[in-house]
Amino acid sequence: MKVTLTSIVVRSLKNGASINAVLAPDGESIAYEISGFSKSGSATLYTTDNGNIICSTRYGQVDAIESWEDLVEVDFTWWSSYKDRGYEMPDEWRKEFIACNFIKEPNV
Repeated sequence: MKVTLTSIVVRSLKNGASINAVLAPDGESIAYEISGFSKSGSATLYTTDNGNIICSTRYGQVDAIESWEDLVEVDFTWWSSYKDRGYEMPDEWRKEFIACNFIKEPNV
């Protein structure tokens, strides 16, 4: 099932991410800047005219988002690419990394 931008925003808020409303690239619609994307800092999500959800991050990286897992994978990729440079796992995304099987739950 294709995810909606609203459902992504709601789920991100429930996970503790900070979200800011910003202008989308078209300058006429709303995009959402979501925190917790490691070195990228945040990801900006918006919907195109044809209804596709786009995730824009640092260095001009653009990804199509068709599921919640797609967004989690973008975030995981940012974290795993920069974790050796001192970027810690974003707390607001840890349980999603586990739920999507990107990392294992630590044994306590």
